[in-house]
Amino acid sequence: MAPSKQKTSLKETISKFVSGVKDLAFFTGNFGKSSDKLPVFPEWFFTARIGQPRNLNVTEIRDFSKSAWVQMVLSTIKKEVTNTKWDLVKKDSEDETDYTNEIEEAKNFLLDLNTNHNSINDIHSMIITDLGEIDAGTIVNVFSADSYEEKSVEVRDELGREKGKELRIVLKDFGDRELVQVFPADSGTFLKQIDIYRRLQAYYQYSFKNPKTNPIMFYPDEVVYSMMNKRSYSLYGFSPVQSIVQVLELLIQSTRYNKDFLKIMLFLLECLLFLVLTLKVWKR
Repeated sequence: MAPSKQKTSLKETISKFVSGVKDLAFFTGNFGKSSDKLPVFPEWFFTARIGQPRNLNVTEIRDFSKSAWVQMVLSTIKKEVTNTKWDLVKKDSEDETDYTNEIEEAKNFLLDLNTNHNSINDIHSMIITDLGEIDAGTIVNVFSADSYEEKSVEVRDELGREKGKELRIVLKDFGDRELVQVFPADSGTFLKQIDIYRRLQAYYQYSFKNPKTNPIMFYPDEVVYSMMNKRSYSLYGFSPVQSIVQVLELLIQSTRYNKDFLKIMLFLLECLLFLVLTLKVWKR
């Protein structure tokens, strides 16, 4: 009887293992309990719980962006955008409703977006800079305290599986929120948090002044994150500066070489001139 019990126990163990694997959908392609069959994201990191890594040396890219060749292009684009006249008009030209007060209120807000008195043109200038350098433009929407509520929401793990409900402080639905300020943010400090299906869960901002502290969490509706070059295989974009890093490095090194060469040649010419003058004096 003992061998029979051992054999049955082994079967039960294998059965449980297969059942668990099916629950994770390694055979069906669905990691969660949902009936939706979604594609997984190849660059998803299971251990990155507070922001997926960018895999980019932001400081190095921004140092290259300070070169004259990049600044000439970015400055031209920013001037074109910020000097372009804009206005708020009705979406439906046949609508006869008078929106004069609403339009005036919206214009005043766009001309003074925050306590730093940044206008929409200031925000555009900063976003264009970040888009050109690291292909990421970020602004943070600041809502009033009344725009948040304590609510029971569904919670999912990193594999997209439902873990139940949890009481959290979240933003109210659209129409019940009050946007009070809009702030530009350093896009290089923001990381996205997603599940294995690339569904956005939150944004996390890291501070390089105190790296040991926890990053600041923002809800997706609190952040406007822009990219020009979206890619299916990467969570983040690819900027124009990134594409010409080797060219910029060559130009910078060539400029330094030419500078050093010129300094050496000038020194040699001065030495040669001194030698010629000395010989002339001796001949006299």
